[in-house]
Amino acid sequence: MEDFENNKEYLVKRREELMRPILMQIMFTDDKNDVLLLAAAMIERGYSILKEQYNRDGAVRLVQTLIDIVDEKWLLS
Repeated sequence: MEDFENNKEYLVKRREELMRPILMQIMFTDDKNDVLLLAAAMIERGYSILKEQYNRDGAVRLVQTLIDIVDEKWLLS
């Protein structure tokens, strides 16, 4: 397994690259309900991927960590 701590810059760049098509889709979607539907589908699929890779408990812990990170960023803004 890679040492992610020593590759933060690469990971940020790669994450942005992988997210580019999704962000483009969001920009071209002008209906709020479609954006919410897309977000819900992304959460569902993302959780499925995490569960396949880390089992249910690991996926739940990671999702909770992500929620905490988003909440902290939101509070700081």
